[in-house]
Amino acid sequence: MLAETGHLTLALWCAASAALAVLPWLWRSADAPAAQPLLRTLAVLQLGLIATSFALLVTAFVQLDFSVELVLQHAHVDLPALYRITATWGNHEGSMLMWLLQLGLWSAALALLPSRMDEVLRRSALGCMGVLNTGFGLFSLITSNPFERHLPFTELQGADLNPLLQDLAMAAHPPMLYAGYVGFAAVFAIACGGLISGRIDRTWAAALRPWANVAWALLGVGIALGSWWAYYELGWGGWWFWDPVENASLMPWLAGAALLHSLAVMQRSGHFQHWSVLLAILTFSMSMMGTFLVRSGVLTSVHTFANDPARGLFLLGLMLFFASVALLLYGRLVQRQTASAPITDFTLHARLSALLVNNFTLIGLLGIVLLGTLFPLATQVLDVGHYSVGENYFNTLSAPVAGVMLLACGWGALTSWRGEPIPWRSWAPPAGAGVLLALGVGVIWGWHPLGLGAGALSGWILGSLWRPAGGVQWGMRLAHFGLAAGALGIGVTGAHSVEREVVMGPGDILDLGPVRVEFVGESVVEGPNYRANQVLFSLYRGGSEAGRNLTAQKRFYPVRGQWMTEAGIAAGFWADSYVALGERRENGAWAVRVQHKPLIRWIWFGVGLMGLGAFVGALSRRSRRAGVGAVAESPAT
Repeated sequence: MLAETGHLTLALWCAASAALAVLPWLWRSADAPAAQPLLRTLAVLQLGLIATSFALLVTAFVQLDFSVELVLQHAHVDLPALYRITATWGNHEGSMLMWLLQLGLWSAALALLPSRMDEVLRRSALGCMGVLNTGFGLFSLITSNPFERHLPFTELQGADLNPLLQDLAMAAHPPMLYAGYVGFAAVFAIACGGLISGRIDRTWAAALRPWANVAWALLGVGIALGSWWAYYELGWGGWWFWDPVENASLMPWLAGAALLHSLAVMQRSGHFQHWSVLLAILTFSMSMMGTFLVRSGVLTSVHTFANDPARGLFLLGLMLFFASVALLLYGRLVQRQTASAPITDFTLHARLSALLVNNFTLIGLLGIVLLGTLFPLATQVLDVGHYSVGENYFNTLSAPVAGVMLLACGWGALTSWRGEPIPWRSWAPPAGAGVLLALGVGVIWGWHPLGLGAGALSGWILGSLWRPAGGVQWGMRLAHFGLAAGALGIGVTGAHSVEREVVMGPGDILDLGPVRVEFVGESVVEGPNYRANQVLFSLYRGGSEAGRNLTAQKRFYPVRGQWMTEAGIAAGFWADSYVALGERRENGAWAVRVQHKPLIRWIWFGVGLMGLGAFVGALSRRSRRAGVGAVAESPAT
């Protein structure tokens, strides 16, 4: 009965979502006192239903109920208890149920949390969320039922969870990523609610910004967790591979960053009115595209879940329907409402100018990633050959655009909304910090142009934050400090990482620049559901006589018949030393990849700070009241 109850609550959730979609239109006027309590009750009800459905699926996995097809295909009697829970979303059907749970959470948040939204806008937004919930709920019920029974049932041990997903970072990565994706669904709903109610103004921007901040922060942290997982789990030692599925999550993050800055302009000055609406639609459309790419089977990647064209067509239809309706509503807005005044005073001293450049560069980066991701797919669909777009394309085109964006970031922090002239002495701190940090990078690691450029631009941003600040401006400072730290980490890691692939056996020593690695010995380790060859290395840094023990493993998961690499990483604030095992040779030696990666952890540290800054801005009362935000605001007002 557990599976049937879960299926029933899922169906009831779809019904409650449909009611949430319909009822707001019965109270279109502002004086409908009964509307809001009923909608709040309905929002809580739909959250309770989908939470119950999800909890029942988790229970099926924990109890290893192999009569449920999903449990049979993604669990095993030897699977550790923690991974039985995370196996719930380590597959297409279960992850879609988690997606629905996130929709339920954001819908309830829209109904219950205090906000600057008036009741008409809130009702319209809830109605739009109801439409989204119903569409995705029907997708799950019709094409992706997570409670399908395996009949006739016999005692089985299960097919086990994919070894790639038996990892803590990968356990946390999907929930965080979905929270960001679905958070932008709430942003989209508020945007459509504003279009329906005819309230696209500065108050609308103030109401929307906290939701966009939180969604963007969650998506960024989710992306960072996926990057961290790929770094140590896949044995490549890289933090970003321009994998199409990685790009699928990056695109809404870039669009969301542009949206945050655009909303700050709209709330403060009234400009970017129509553009902000388009960005809200674009951001959610990019989230939908990412979902389509991962679940349609059009891409082959370690990140993809499903390979079912029927599911892909369903998702593509949902994406086109939601985007088309939103654009039709936007067209009606354009017809009946004049846009904000055009920007005529484009000067060096105006913050509006810097934020306009910021939006251009972010959308430019989005366009580069979108083209590189979809071009190989388009050539296959058109049957004009098989083409691939590699790392050189993305790095070559995105680096200069990102450089302009970083320049605009520091430039905007020095300007004021009123466009008052900036004294030349105000340029000295960022310029001086840029020169000093670039020289520091050169002296410590070398004079590579990429490292020097990253140092100069990071110093430029840090130097622009020198003025005293308080209140919400700390959100901006955290976000921009994180951007500088991440950019420095990317530049120094990209320019000054060193790598060697060698064959090593007991007693062999490899000198790799600043580190020396010695192969000490080998042993066999038995895990709960795997067997591993484990190699012990000693790592020496900077001529030290005291070695640091480092273990790397090659694991075999017999149920799935898969080998997995567990890299040995000596983590440090200034650098990581990284050892990964390849294939074992006939003489008993191992192919070994050894890398030294300076400042690589600054990348994830920077993303975390950006997310924290966005959260601070979302929670700030001054941000909601005065238009001063976590990402786009600066001290100079």
